[in-house]
Amino acid sequence: MDIASFEKRLFEHLEKESLILTPVNVGFALNIDANDAVTLMTALVENNRLALVSGTGTSAVYKQVGHATYETTPGTQSVLPKKSSASLYQLLLNVFIPGLGALIYKRFGFWAVLTVLFGAAVAMIVFLPSLGKLFSILMFVVWYLVTILGSIYYYMKDPWAQDKQLRPGD
Repeated sequence: MDIASFEKRLFEHLEKESLILTPVNVGFALNIDANDAVTLMTALVENNRLALVSGTGTSAVYKQVGHATYETTPGTQSVLPKKSSASLYQLLLNVFIPGLGALIYKRFGFWAVLTVLFGAAVAMIVFLPSLGKLFSILMFVVWYLVTILGSIYYYMKDPWAQDKQLRPGD
């Protein structure tokens, strides 16, 4: 394969999908031998169409000249910071025993809302006539949904991780 057809096929392939530019990957994508890809990619480096990043031979890594790479921006993280275990425990406690996670992890406003909803559901069972007691089932469903959604909110917000940043040594 000559260098012009190789270059054309390679850049057409790179327009369609991203590819880590190693001779093995390019050889597989273009259905050519990896050793042939090494010589052809070396020729593209000499023509300033590719730049050698690291390595030699079939373990070399190249990048396209004049194109952005898919690396992270300096100073940013490529993954989200990890959640504190307290946020997960609070979520699990509230799923299995609604309100307990809010009480243990000192979310008293959330706990008060859950207690009022639970009390209203129990009061409906005790004080309403038999047909009205069916609405208490709806109130229990609302109570449980508020518990789950509030727990997920606190899990996503993770206020306990902020506390750990303020106290070094924990």
